[in-house]
Amino acid sequence: MSETSDDDDNQGDLPLSRGQLELLRRNQPRVKDLLITEAALLSSLEAAGCIMSKHREHIALPNRSGYQRNGELLDIMRRRSVAANQTFVEILREHGQEMVASLLDLRNGMATAV
Repeated sequence: MSETSDDDDNQGDLPLSRGQLELLRRNQPRVKDLLITEAALLSSLEAAGCIMSKHREHIALPNRSGYQRNGELLDIMRRRSVAANQTFVEILREHGQEMVASLLDLRNGMATAV
């Protein structure tokens, strides 16, 4: 029953650690500038279970700037599990947002601080 500490499957439902939250906090200004929060991205995140429909609808309100939408999405993801954040990173890559994905990739503490 004992697994190695490198086994991400056992940690998927856990909340983000303090270190992971700190990396997100440090990278948030850059991510808010670079992230493209488009309808297709939000739909993919909802389909994958990273966000709920109420989150998608709230983020996509027409009176929000891209910067505000990005901040809302990051605030939601900060409260999600390790697994949800890794899915978020994978979906960003699928949507051609590799730079943002690399700033948010928390596997093995490899997120790049700016």
